[in-house]
This record gives sequence, C-alpha cells and structure tokens, in this order.
Amino acid sequence: MYSECIQITRQFAFCPNAFRIDLYKNCTYGCKYCFANMDWAETKGVEVYDWDLADINKLKRIFYKALETDAESKDILIELIRHRVPVHCGGMSDPFQPRENKFHLTEQLIDISNQYMYPIQFSTKTAAISDSVWSKIQPDIHAFQISIAGWDDEYIKKWECHTSTASARLRFVKQLRNAGFWCGVRIQPIIDINQCEKLCYNLKDIPSYVTLEHFKSIYDVHSTVRAFYDLCDNKEDFVAEGGKIQVRRDIKIRNIQKLKSILNSNGVKVGVGDNDLHYMSDSRCCCGTDCINDNFNNYMKYNLTYMCTGDFEGNEWVPQMNPRKHINDQKYGLKIDCKQYVEDYIRQHKDYLGERRNDIEKKLFKSSKTRLF
Repeated sequence: MYSECIQITRQFAFCPNAFRIDLYKNCTYGCKYCFANMDWAETKGVEVYDWDLADINKLKRIFYKALETDAESKDILIELIRHRVPVHCGGMSDPFQPRENKFHLTEQLIDISNQYMYPIQFSTKTAAISDSVWSKIQPDIHAFQISIAGWDDEYIKKWECHTSTASARLRFVKQLRNAGFWCGVRIQPIIDINQCEKLCYNLKDIPSYVTLEHFKSIYDVHSTVRAFYDLCDNKEDFVAEGGKIQVRRDIKIRNIQKLKSILNSNGVKVGVGDNDLHYMSDSRCCCGTDCINDNFNNYMKYNLTYMCTGDFEGNEWVPQMNPRKHINDQKYGLKIDCKQYVEDYIRQHKDYLGERRNDIEKKLFKSSKTRLF
C-alpha cells in the first residue's frame, strides 16, 4: 500500500500549490519526459514500472481527524487541512490514468472532498471521465488542469505512449468549461516551440488559464534522461550544468514571450512554472490556483512565487508544524521551520525574484539589521 500519498513537498519554498495528493504510484501513460517515471525511479533504485495504490482509508482518517475533531496535533498535514489549503491531486501520477477505471481511488477522494466541501485541483492528461465522476464533481470545489505538450498527433505519439490526442484533450477542456468548471491547460514540457505555438493558436480563449513550463531533469547521467535528450531535435537549446539537463535560460525567456503574446491576445492569463522565471506569471500562482474561486483562496502565500508576482506584506500565513517527515533535506536535521526554510531558499535564489527583489528584502527583514542579500 502506498502510504505517502499525501504530503507537503519541499517545493513550498517557491510554490503556492505544494500540498499534494497522489493516489497511484507511477503512471500507465508512460510519457518519455516524465520526471516521475524517469528521475525518481532511477535515483530511488526502483523499477520504472513499479507501482502501487494509495491507502484511501489513511486519507479518510486524516481528514476526519482534521475536520471532525479538535484533537491536538503536531502533524503538518492536519494543520494544512484545518487551514483549508487547497490540495493538488496529480503532481507525481495522473489521477485519471486508466487504472482509475478499475480502482476508483480518485472517485473516492472526490467523495471525501464532497463530504467536507474541500477544494481540489486535479492535474491530468485524460480526455474523459466516467459518468459516475461527472455526477460527483462540483465547480465550487473542483478545478482541473489538463496537460498538453504539443498539437500534432505524430508529435504527441513521439513523447507519450498511451495518451489521447491533443485535440481530444482540448475538447475535454471545453466540455469542463461549458459545465461551469475552472479548467486550465498546462503546456509542459515545452520542447518544440513550433508545436507549442500551434497548440496556443488552437487553444484560443477556451482554457481558464495556461501554465508554461520547460523540461527539467534531476541528473543528466541516467540512461532515461539521455534517452529523452536523444529524442530532441533541438539539442542546441539545452545545457548540462550542475548535474542537470535544462533548457537554456535565454531560450526559455524567448519561448515564454512568444507563447504569452499569443495567449494574452486571446485574453488568457499565463503562469510560468520554471523556477527561475515565476516572476513572468500573470497571477500569484503559476498553476492559476489564485484565479479559481474563493474556496481556493487559502493557497500558500509565504513563498518566492507569491512574493515576486505582486504585493507582499511579509506576515502571510505560514505553517507552524515541522514538515521534516515529508522533506528529505539532511542539512536541517530533525526540525525544519517553514518560515526559515522559505527564507533560506530565497537567499540562495535571489536572482529568481525579478524586479521585486529590493521590496522583498525589505519586507522579509524589516525588523532585522541583517540584510538578505
């Protein structure tokens, strides 16, 4: 049984949407660029197609304790749920992958969500959901983000083994929007800019929001990453440094400017998922969580993305409990202070702050003689 199905990820230092649930370990879509099947499998010494199911009863117990009892708890998951931080479902595996038709774990999570009117943002590559799921989802508390990496059928087949076509997924986006749901599109990874431009022209004003993000890997030494790199026609756009293969920063900026121009001209807001370019986003969360509705307003705000995309007071809510159980960061020992963890990240990545760098420095350390940078 997959016990670590609900976590706060270490990304909370820069991501407002880092409270995640994954119901399936690994994914049957088998996308060649996917970090879940690629880097994590290799670095953890796990077979790429090793898989497991979430312990849905564990999720039920956690939500029950958080929302139906006043029991004292030092568990950060309980703290996050009591604060009603929206959950991101589908960060490491697709919640509507074909296994869902057999095991119905996502449908059971929707039941939990409906019981407590708890907000969930689903990330998926599916082009359809079952009639049973349709009957249960609610626009007030359920939002969707459909991932599409390009437009032409041949291009999709090159990178994704078992997904539907881009046009089928876009029809699903339109279906959700017509039913009153907030539904964004995630263009990830941006590999071929021509394919992404073609996709953006076809998106028109259909999605609620579009997130842009380039390919990023953890280690360039692994065979799966090399296999990805070998499939790329634009190898000159990549650079290997610091043990990673990344798209060159100048290429990323150029690509984002091109795609934003198309999408903004159709009235669609754009979020930028690249860690060093969050400041180019049109909203406070690159997944668009801040644009959904009031039920999603308690997304996490004490992080780099929120700070560098608009007004920041410096006293935004931050979890008080220790997230060490969920974060593999040995330098902090057994105790991690969430506020300090964010500020340490900002110290290390000051160039990610864009034009708001000086303002953020003053807000974070207005009562300290020690300057941040």
